[in-house]
Amino acid sequence: MQLLPRCGIERAELTLWIERRWVMPLASNGDFLFNEADLARVRMITEFRNDLALDDEALPAVLGLVDQLHATRRRFRQLVQIICELPEEQCEAILRKLDGPLEPG
Repeated sequence: MQLLPRCGIERAELTLWIERRWVMPLASNGDFLFNEADLARVRMITEFRNDLALDDEALPAVLGLVDQLHATRRRFRQLVQIICELPEEQCEAILRKLDGPLEPG
């Protein structure tokens, strides 16, 4: 686990996070492979625990909200891409609506 020295956490703690599915690296030959997103998540969890003093009860709720936010941002980027693929007139009309005041839902 080459990740440990980079993040300043103990193997047992990281293993617990993996068991709790707070971090989900790929498993390979009895070891774990971490990508950049995994590394960023481990750093984020470390900051939440150390800097914000979030405990094991609060952390799953916060991580769930962070995951929802990331999913929403991904969907928003997809939506923007779809809008940009529309004919120019339609695209501009939608963008004008978005720049205007929000209408009640």
